[in-house]
Amino acid sequence: MRRNIASEPASLDVQRFDRKQLAGDDPAGPFRENAFFEACAKLFNTPIDMLIEGARQHIPSFTPDLADFLVEQLLEPLQKLAGKLQEETGVVPDLAFYIGPGAPDGHAVLLNGRPVVFYDLTAAKDRKDRVDWESYATHEYLHGIHYALRPTFYPGDYADPEDVFFKRLAAEGAVTHLTKALTGATPAAIYWFNLLDERLTLQWIETAQRFRRSAGFNLQKAILEDRVDVALHTRLFSSAASMHLHESRLGYYYGAQVARELDKGRGAAALLQLPYRDWRRAILSYFDS
Repeated sequence: MRRNIASEPASLDVQRFDRKQLAGDDPAGPFRENAFFEACAKLFNTPIDMLIEGARQHIPSFTPDLADFLVEQLLEPLQKLAGKLQEETGVVPDLAFYIGPGAPDGHAVLLNGRPVVFYDLTAAKDRKDRVDWESYATHEYLHGIHYALRPTFYPGDYADPEDVFFKRLAAEGAVTHLTKALTGATPAAIYWFNLLDERLTLQWIETAQRFRRSAGFNLQKAILEDRVDVALHTRLFSSAASMHLHESRLGYYYGAQVARELDKGRGAAALLQLPYRDWRRAILSYFDS
């Protein structure tokens, strides 16, 4: 059952880079010499020129009306949610919308310690007929709050394989679990924003459960060997052409199960402020059980 998450609306600071892209002679102009996009490039480990090229490829498929529609779909649930989360956490991230390469679909960066949650409208456009807007918007928004409260989980500062795996499991697990707690949406919406239907989502959960012990073994092996196992990272956090969707992104399920154990009804602020040592202990326990 969907939950009513409305509270007093918070004042949201919104940057509409998409409007500048659609209005200017140089649609890639906002990407140049902009601290936000420099932070995005670092976060994605992608040269800024690749972001620019992706934007140029997709901008012709947009109109101002389409961009406005997509932004409205994302802003509507955030305007209902932000006040409640501000009361609980004291954090109101800034928001940024732009037309980019389409991946990642959204996340958050820290600029001088301040969170900026962003959404790539190319991804929003490609999934607009089936996406669960509330889950999509909420998930990314929570990343911004988490990084503001506990910067140690910010991916832009990961230093070693343990960070890449365990802190990412914690970060994705926390926001996935809290999206469910805040919205009451279905598993397909929570884990996949409805990009998989309920039947395939159940298959995905079964796959995650079967792979759990193997994943735990491979995680500890990668950390002991001080290396990022690319194949394992892909299976946990993304997908590959050779992989069925219901066999990918398994880390979102694992992380959410760990977060559920840590939460125990304490609420968003308490979960998002937990130190890494608590998450690390809980992750190891989850994969050993």
